[in-house]
Amino acid sequence: MNWELSSFEKRFFRGIFLLVFIPTVAYVAYNKIFKSEIDWSKFYENERMIHFDGVISNKYVNYKKRALNTIVIDNDLHYEILGIWKSKFDIGDYVFKEKGSLIIKLIKKDTQDTLYFDYRDIEIKE
Repeated sequence: MNWELSSFEKRFFRGIFLLVFIPTVAYVAYNKIFKSEIDWSKFYENERMIHFDGVISNKYVNYKKRALNTIVIDNDLHYEILGIWKSKFDIGDYVFKEKGSLIIKLIKKDTQDTLYFDYRDIEIKE
């Protein structure tokens, strides 16, 4: 039994190969070469440069910046927080972060409870 593909079938399978297989291999190769390790040092360096001290006057989701959760401190500083932290920050709470530190101190307005948020605890480990 000899089975042969028609010219249409050959073109179809070539098209599938070009549209699916080659981009998939290219994507995997790109990620292996350029994104093999997550470098947190640059992120930490940027976070260490930030200092704030004040009361949260507003909080919102900034859809212009990849839908990041943002708090506004004393109607002046807009600071992006992690999504896993957003439920902890409320309007009227006092927040403090020293320059050079990766820890945010949050004092709740009603209970005076103090919560600490450490950026070093968010690394994605494989």
